[in-house]
Amino acid sequence: MEPIVKDSPGEPGGMAQFLERRTKDTALMQDRAVQALVGALQERVGGEIFAVLIYGSYLRGVRDTLLDFYVVVEDYRSALGPIAGAAAFLMPPNVYYLSLVEEGRELRAKYAVVSRSQLQRQAGAVHPYFWARLAQPCQVVYVKDAAARRRLSLVLAACVRTFIKRVAPALQGWVGAESFFDTGFARTYRAELRAESPAKVQSIFRHDVDYYSNLLKLAADEGLLQRRERDEDQPIYAPTNFTGSTRNACYWGGTIGLGKLLSVLRLVKAAATFNDPIDYLLWKIERHSGVTVEASARQRRYPLIFAWPLAWRLYRLGAFR
Repeated sequence: MEPIVKDSPGEPGGMAQFLERRTKDTALMQDRAVQALVGALQERVGGEIFAVLIYGSYLRGVRDTLLDFYVVVEDYRSALGPIAGAAAFLMPPNVYYLSLVEEGRELRAKYAVVSRSQLQRQAGAVHPYFWARLAQPCQVVYVKDAAARRRLSLVLAACVRTFIKRVAPALQGWVGAESFFDTGFARTYRAELRAESPAKVQSIFRHDVDYYSNLLKLAADEGLLQRRERDEDQPIYAPTNFTGSTRNACYWGGTIGLGKLLSVLRLVKAAATFNDPIDYLLWKIERHSGVTVEASARQRRYPLIFAWPLAWRLYRLGAFR
C-alpha cells in the first residue's frame, strides 16, 4: 500500500490528500459481496480498468439493495466494443446490470462505465450528473496502481470543488455545513428525474457529517468560501462574494431543465444496456417514493415502444420529480 502524505489545512492538494485517505476503507476490501462483484466486473469489462469505485446506499449501511459502482476504463472501444463504446463516448456513462450468486446469496449491482479522460472532463461539466455523485462519499475498491490512485483523488477533489463553486452562490447569507449541502443536494437532485423524497435527500448529509464538514473546511482553506467561527464545532460559510446570485439562478434554472432531458435520454440508452430495465426502475421507484405500479409483459419486452404511458402514470402519481 502506497504511503499517504499527511494532510495539512491550506496546503495545495490538501483536498485530494484528504479524499485519498477517505476512499481507502479496509473493511470493504474484506467484504465478500463487494469483492465478489468487483471480480465479476473485472471479468466482464474488457480492456484495462483504471479503477472501480463503490458509492451510494451500500456505504450508508443499507444491505438489501443494489450496489452502485463506477468502472473507470482507459479506453471505451477495448472495454465495451465499437458500438457500445461510441454510445458511451456520446453520452457517458453506459449503465449495466450485474447479478451473481455468492455462497448461496444473490448479489446485484448496477455499474456505470466511463473512461478516465471523460471522467476528468465531467468533473467540471455544466450538468452535475458526475460531480454531484462523486462529491458524496465513495470508496475505491480496485485501482490499477499507486499513481492511478493519486490521479483519481485529484479527479474526486475536482468534483468536490465544482459542487462547492456551483452551490455557494445560491446561498442566502451565512450557513452551516448541513444547510450548505442540503441546498446543494436539493438542486442537483432536481437536475435529474429522481424518485427520492425531499426527506431522503436531506438525510444524505447526516449519514457522514464529518466528511462533509471537512470538505467545507478544506474549501475555505483554498479560498473557495468565506468562513466564520459561530462556535468551536460549527463554523458557518458564505460565498466569497454575493454578486453572482442572479447568474447562478439562471445557471440552475437552465441546468434543471437540461437535466430532465438528459435523464430521459439516459433512460432510453439504459433500456438497451440494462437487463430488465422496467423491473429495475419500478423497484427503485417503489423503494424511494412508495409508488407501486405494475408493468405489462409487452411494456417489459419493448420498453422503448410501449413504456411511455407507464412513465406518464408514474409522473402523475408523484413517483419522480
